[in-house]
Amino acid sequence: MNRANPLWDSGIAFLRRALPKPPATVLDVGCGRGEVAAKLLKLGYSVTAIDPDPRAVGAAKRHGVTAIRASIQSFAGGPFDACVCVYTLNHLASLSTAVKRVRLLLKPGGRFLVVDYAWEEADEPTATWLYDHLGAFVSAGVAKARWGLPGPGDSPRMFWRHLHDGRSGEREQSGRSTIRAVRSQFRSVGIERTPYLFATVSGQVSGARRAAVSRYLLELEVRQIQKGALRPLGIQLVAKAPLT
Repeated sequence: MNRANPLWDSGIAFLRRALPKPPATVLDVGCGRGEVAAKLLKLGYSVTAIDPDPRAVGAAKRHGVTAIRASIQSFAGGPFDACVCVYTLNHLASLSTAVKRVRLLLKPGGRFLVVDYAWEEADEPTATWLYDHLGAFVSAGVAKARWGLPGPGDSPRMFWRHLHDGRSGEREQSGRSTIRAVRSQFRSVGIERTPYLFATVSGQVSGARRAAVSRYLLELEVRQIQKGALRPLGIQLVAKAPLT
């Protein structure tokens, strides 16, 4: 687990609250390098992790995780007590098919936990806050704007949207689409909105400064959300599979 990434810490804290107690069986879909699965393993869960990327599977195995090269559509296993998707669903082309498959892999009443973000919810003040802070850290030489910065006269909101809506590359699923897909297959879907912008900025800070920048921006973002000045883009979902 990246100790300098409060976004992952927030996701793990959510999973710990919402998962059934260990040693419940958990399927981690789109496990990446296995950081989340490894943490759940240490907490006493029985974890199976899947990812279609062989390099990701190899890295997860080095964390001691039972990792399998597979997509959610091709994986055959279970049934599981719970399934987690941490920043996975927004990258899937067939969202409804994937969510339906998750439901079929769960035990009756099993839990589906999603950590993701609703990029489409950013308004002009929210996007401006993001790029003002990123630009300041870039100017100070402690961060890199890997996806660029809005130019003079550009709309920060439109610049942000173009990064995610497919006009500048791969289109990401919106938060609304994710919520709609989960609600179509699961019952009693709980939704929590959380900070997200701080991670977009601090994720572009390298070295030992990242942790301090993350904490600083997180505190600022929380205060601005509480005042209604910023929109919380993070989403955390808890859904339960039908009992029959």
